[in-house]
Amino acid sequence: MTAYENRTFRNPERPSRNERIQALAQAMDAGRSLDVVAKEWGIKRSTLNNYTSAARLLIKPRITVHPPENLREKFGNQPLPPEHEISMRSLWVGLERWRGVS
Repeated sequence: MTAYENRTFRNPERPSRNERIQALAQAMDAGRSLDVVAKEWGIKRSTLNNYTSAARLLIKPRITVHPPENLREKFGNQPLPPEHEISMRSLWVGLERWRGVS
């Protein structure tokens, strides 16, 4: 190991880059503003932007799964009543389609 590789570059009182990224990811996941986090850490917002892309990769995405809509439960098993908007529209579309055929 060379003298250059053995050298310590960071201040032991300050957190490392990875520690800051993990802390920012936790703050972002909790819904805290980046401006508030920058003010608490005593750095500028533009400096905090160096960590945001890496922190977003650590945040687990929240996926909401919607169950498929069951039309039978929504409309029931009964046919549509006479002169219902959907049935009248489909009737007119069918009539317009075959109007010119003789």
